[in-house]
Amino acid sequence: MISPRELTLGDVVLLHNSRLSLFPGKLKPKWNGPYMIKKIYDSGTIELLAPDGILFQANGYRVKKFYSSEKVVEEEEEIPLEEPPRE
Repeated sequence: MISPRELTLGDVVLLHNSRLSLFPGKLKPKWNGPYMIKKIYDSGTIELLAPDGILFQANGYRVKKFYSSEKVVEEEEEIPLEEPPRE
């Protein structure tokens, strides 16, 4: 029995490395990532955000959810800096 895959915006996923079959080696990793989902299209394509800030698209069947106790991919947060009050 196969359970349906539910992906939502902001999920952290791993991307299957399909080029692995070109290079021999059993110990090479089959999954790349983690990446954050930025947009999901109706056709099954998803837009992913890499940790270095690059956006790219991939097929939704080539990803799986990444579970971790830490927050892996963080969005940039703007913090306004103010001068301390003068006395």
